[in-house]
Amino acid sequence: MIDSTKTDLTTTGRRYDVILQAGGTDTASTLRRLAAPKGTVVLLSGEASGRIVGPIGRVVKGLALSPFIGQKALALAVMPTASDLEQLSEVVTAGKLTPVIDRTYPLRDTADAMAYRHMGRARGKVIVTVTEAA
Repeated sequence: MIDSTKTDLTTTGRRYDVILQAGGTDTASTLRRLAAPKGTVVLLSGEASGRIVGPIGRVVKGLALSPFIGQKALALAVMPTASDLEQLSEVVTAGKLTPVIDRTYPLRDTADAMAYRHMGRARGKVIVTVTEAA
């Protein structure tokens, strides 16, 4: 696995058999250039600021081009269940997984939290805390 935030893959000259884009901002054409001629690009999600349809536009474009090129594009949808979230909570509580938290905002500053997240500079989760009234 290669962390594209630490390595600029477009400068390595390497091609990859499988590329999984999870929350990235690379375009479908950039991902195709990085994939081997018969490689597979799996589109999970991604930022799409300024676009009405969000990341789905990127996914649809990649899937639409797939039949016309040698590479395969796949979309991966994640639908977590209550059981999945309980297991994730247990792993975090046990200290086996530590989420990276960039910033925390109180509920009253939710608009600021969303604006910060949409700037694309967050290097972890942006948290909005909700506390019960006394």
